[in-house]
Amino acid sequence: MGPSTELKLNITDIGEVATRYQRNLDADEVQTLLRAVNIEALKDSANAEMSLEVSRAGETVTVEGLIRGDFRVKCGRCLAAAEVAVDEPNVRLTFVPAIESVLGEEGLESEDLDTFTHDGLTLDIRALLREYLVAAIPIAPLCRWDCKGICTDCGLNLNETQCGCPSRQEPANKWAAALQDIKKRGIS
Repeated sequence: MGPSTELKLNITDIGEVATRYQRNLDADEVQTLLRAVNIEALKDSANAEMSLEVSRAGETVTVEGLIRGDFRVKCGRCLAAAEVAVDEPNVRLTFVPAIESVLGEEGLESEDLDTFTHDGLTLDIRALLREYLVAAIPIAPLCRWDCKGICTDCGLNLNETQCGCPSRQEPANKWAAALQDIKKRGIS
C-alpha cells in the first residue's frame, strides 16, 4: 500500500495480515487538515508523519502505529508563533461499518472509546490524523511559558517592548500595589 494523496484506503485492499501504511505530509497538507476544523496553522513550517499497520477481520479494520508531527499556531497571549508537537507512538483504533455500530451496540464500554466507523468502502485517514493534530493543541497555546501578551491599551507586544501606558505603570503607593497584585492573580 503506497502513499495516498487522498489519505483514504480502499477497504477491499486491506487483508487479515497487517499492511504498513506510511505517509509524510507537508505544510500545505497539514494546514488543509486543520483548516477543515477552523484552526489556522502558520505557514512557516508544518509536517506530520504516520506509520500505521492496517488489518481487517471481516468488516472490522484495526489500525495500530504512530503519528508524529509539528506545526505552529498563534500564541493565545501575543499572537506570535506557538509550537505544537504531536507524538503519539501507540495509536490503536478500530473501525467498524457505520450500520453495525448503530445496530450492534446497546451501550458504550470503555474499550469502545477508540472505535470509529467507516462507510464499508473506504477508510478515511484524514479524520484520524486531524483528531491527533487537534488534540495536541493546548487550550491556550503559548509562544513561551512566560509570555507577557499584548498591552490591552496600545496593542504592543510586551515580550518585545515595554509600553508607556498608564495601566502598565508601577502604582504610587503600597495600597495600590496590593490591589494591582490582587487584580493580577484574579482574586475577588
